[in-house]
Amino acid sequence: MTTSPNGQLLATTSLTRWDREGSTTSVWRLPGMQPMMEPTLTVADSKMLNLAFCPLGERLAITMVPAAVAIWDLATGQRTTTLPHLIPPEHISWSADGSRLVSSDSSATTTIWDVETEQVIATFDGSVATLSPDG
Repeated sequence: MTTSPNGQLLATTSLTRWDREGSTTSVWRLPGMQPMMEPTLTVADSKMLNLAFCPLGERLAITMVPAAVAIWDLATGQRTTTLPHLIPPEHISWSADGSRLVSSDSSATTTIWDVETEQVIATFDGSVATLSPDG
């Protein structure tokens, strides 16, 4: 689970739905735990693992098995982007302006993505990385 940068949203992933139906992520308004959207974000035949809100809180990145990062537009509840990986990513973080996403997998391969173009900016091995607050 994770909270948005402004502390007004909470995203949770359901571990009980890891079956043939897929898994779900719910986004809640804080305080009070009111659902932000119905239905929840659902992916068939995948498991959603780690979550990261973009800095402005309008998008949510979710690591998935099989290997990908999905980016959801929270205003529409639609998946807008899928960033493919060879190994399921375990760590994700956004740049301060929300234009880039960093993902790292269990083999310590780190990829920096341009979110709008869905292009790889850089890939390097041997470490797990995150972007500094100034990008």
